[in-house]
Amino acid sequence: MDYVALGFAANVDNVVVGAAGFGLRSRPLSAQANAIIAVCNVAATVLAVLAGEQLRALVSPMQGDVAGGLVFVLLGCCALRDAAAAADHDSGQSSESSAHAVEWRQALVIGVSLSFSNLAGGVAAGLAGFDVVALSATMFIASWLGIRAGEALGEAVGRRLTPRVSAVLAAAALLLVGVWRCVWATL
Repeated sequence: MDYVALGFAANVDNVVVGAAGFGLRSRPLSAQANAIIAVCNVAATVLAVLAGEQLRALVSPMQGDVAGGLVFVLLGCCALRDAAAAADHDSGQSSESSAHAVEWRQALVIGVSLSFSNLAGGVAAGLAGFDVVALSATMFIASWLGIRAGEALGEAVGRRLTPRVSAVLAAAALLLVGVWRCVWATL
């Protein structure tokens, strides 16, 4: 039960990112892109568990959360810029960028930014003696399901909104996750 709780607690951001980044923006996320995100989460967790206290000396939990938060803020700013550019070029039509599937490079950036939040939990799990294989499997599943659940939620809400409103909401959600991560880290 500890593994499941840690897996879903460390990946709750994935639901928001799935909704904001993919569902609301109607950007298809392939199984390959979701796997890249999940593998990034697992890799960060494994490294943190195996490194234990040594990793804590290099990257404090606060620094990891702030770094991940700043990446989300950057992604949110880029999404706002894209929404504004789409509004200038389109009159209420879905932007060209929202129609494209998420590429592996984008999935890698998202996966790396999401994985920062797993570092503190991974260090704690390593210090507590969690089994790295069982925790890795749990993290992969929790990451995968979190992204898919968020994507489905975003699509359901997004069908009721105009493309421009959906894009702005998606950007705002990414900005909020980033700011929340930065503020939470400093408390």
